[in-house]
Amino acid sequence: MKSTAESTAESTAESLVRSFEAGLRLGRDPANLLPEGRARTTSGSPWWPSERCPVCRHSYRIGDDVWVSIENGRLVVRHDMPTLSCQFPENATPVEGTPVLEAFYAALDAANPPPRNFVVERLNPRDMLFDARRPYRVQCVGCPRTFRPYEVVAFCPCNPEEPKCRLRAHRDPGAGLTCFDALISDKRRRHCMLSFKKLSSQRSEGW
Repeated sequence: MKSTAESTAESTAESLVRSFEAGLRLGRDPANLLPEGRARTTSGSPWWPSERCPVCRHSYRIGDDVWVSIENGRLVVRHDMPTLSCQFPENATPVEGTPVLEAFYAALDAANPPPRNFVVERLNPRDMLFDARRPYRVQCVGCPRTFRPYEVVAFCPCNPEEPKCRLRAHRDPGAGLTCFDALISDKRRRHCMLSFKKLSSQRSEGW
């Protein structure tokens, strides 16, 4: 059993950690002043962009609502959003789309067709990409963000008829994710980033 002195020392150490984290967050991220509780991710948040949520393993994005706590002397950040309700699972909203939502995305895709010669798809929530048994979340090759349901992605154009390498990048202007367009604008790229297969300039338009 711990002595009174040991318990007091641990309590003091925990208090110092909390104070330090509060000062650190205040300096880096003025939008979130409290050391614990709900917060919104900004470019100054210490968990963005390198950290991942320990529950869903998705990357954090600017604007993500999170729950911040200090556990065993370290900062722990979990998503606190309807679709990523990692801190309070009981408040989760099903990711599966309603007929209205599906119709909305279908109309959106029709109004914003993909470039020719590229394989583009909208990610279905039931895609194996989101299987909880996967050891890691798949990440866009053009940005540090993990893919989320209903986002639009484009495949590497090394083999348009059958994209075997499966490299994907966001191609979702409606969500402000134009990673694929940025990649194909790089005229210096001549090979697939995974297979190193030479790309056809006619098919890849520079990528």
